[in-house]
This record gives sequence, C-alpha cells and structure tokens, in this order.
Amino acid sequence: MKKFPVGKEAFRAITGDLNRSLEYLCLLEAAKSDPFSSTATRDAFTLAAVVTYCRPFTKLRRRDGKKRASMPKDLINDLSPDFQELQKKMRIDRNQMWSHPDEKAFNANNPIRVLSRTLIARFKDLIKEVTSRLQK
Repeated sequence: MKKFPVGKEAFRAITGDLNRSLEYLCLLEAAKSDPFSSTATRDAFTLAAVVTYCRPFTKLRRRDGKKRASMPKDLINDLSPDFQELQKKMRIDRNQMWSHPDEKAFNANNPIRVLSRTLIARFKDLIKEVTSRLQK
C-alpha cells in the first residue's frame, strides 16, 4: 500500500476531520436503531459525516493566497475503483445536496436521504483506508 506524506499540521487537520466523520457515522448508525430518533437527527448526522469527510479534499485559500486541498491529489487515484466511485459519490452529494444545494439534486428520482446501513459501512471503510494511507 502506497503512503502519501503530508505535513504535521495537515496530518493533524486531515485525520481530525476523518475521525470526526467516523464519529458522525457511528452516531447515525445509533440513531437509525433508535425508534425515537427523528428524521432531522439522521439528516444532521448524514450532513455532518459527508461535509466533514470532504473538507480535506476541498480547495481552501492558504496563507500564501493560493487555493489547494490538504489531501494529496494522488491518494484518491491510488484507491480501488470501488473506493474511487464512493469518493466521487460523497463529493457530488456534498456539492449538490448538502453544502451547496443544487436544483438538479432535488427531484423525485434523487430525494435527499439518509445514508443506508450498507453505505455507512462502505463509507467507514473508505475513511479508514484513506487514513491508513497518510504519513506524517
């Protein structure tokens, strides 16, 4: 497995976001099992998990004024095709449904929905895989 080096500060920020996303997924799993949990609670955990996971892949303006992502670009290209597909889905969902609602995201064929148990498990595996490939 190829490792991708990142600076100490970037490593701390990236792994912090990835670990927080895992926490939100665990809370979402628990909420899905709780008959008294509201749809709003499950939506909130889905939103938090997706947005927090995608943050390290999103270009941010740095102190030098340039925009770039914290995550090494080549990391995603080195993942399995299944993980690459899931990464793309999470990025699209983040951009079109959760962070910047897009008109085409809201239609009868693509309603906003909480992640399924199967997708939660795959998403957790993706996060663990990405985390394992980072090197300080």
